[in-house]
Order: sequence, then C-alpha cells, then structure tokens
Amino acid sequence: MHALFHALSCVRRWGGRAEDYLPVHEWLDATKELMADCRHRALRHHSHGVFEAERLFGRSIVNADGKIVPVREIAERHIKEDCGGHIPTVADWLSRMRIESWMNRGYREPDGEETANHG
Repeated sequence: MHALFHALSCVRRWGGRAEDYLPVHEWLDATKELMADCRHRALRHHSHGVFEAERLFGRSIVNADGKIVPVREIAERHIKEDCGGHIPTVADWLSRMRIESWMNRGYREPDGEETANHG
C-alpha cells in the first residue's frame, strides 16, 4: 500500500489530515528505494522498526485536529496493514533468509592468516 493510503487510514482512525501522518509512513516505506517489492519490509516492518520510528519521530504527534496520537500506534497500524494483521519481529524476517556461504566466511588478513568472523 502507498504511504498516502496508510496516512488516509490514520485520518479515518484518529482524524486530522494525511500530512500529519505521512512522515512516519514515508519513513517506513523508504526502503522501497532499495528493493521494489515486499522484501523491502524486512528492514523496517517489524517490532524493532516500531520503536525506531518512535525514537525518530518522538512518542507522539499532534494532528491537525489537536489530537495527540502515539507514533507507536501509527507505525503498528502501517505494519499490520502490510503484514496480514500482525507485527513480525526481526527474527521472523531473518529466520526465513537463506544463509549463503559468502555471509559466513572468515576474513583473511593480507599475510594470509584467517581470523574468525564475529559479525
């Protein structure tokens, strides 16, 4: 769903104008620039993304009607609309990622000695 439609959903729920909610929705969907299909959601559409949105935008916004709306609820609504009514965790996304050999190789120092990959 486009960020504008998420914002209009928030207007139906809490009032105000779409512009009140767009920054949160545009931030959640900005990862479409990296991957233009549903996989972009793995980067912010999860429980950690909700708390990141709150840190970035503050605990609440005041909409055009003067109503205080928690950013956490705005982000959760967006994610639920995109992810079948629930909020996945980061582990939900990553546990479905296939591990490739290049992801888990040790780093080789210029002298040829291999060090453990701790990250």
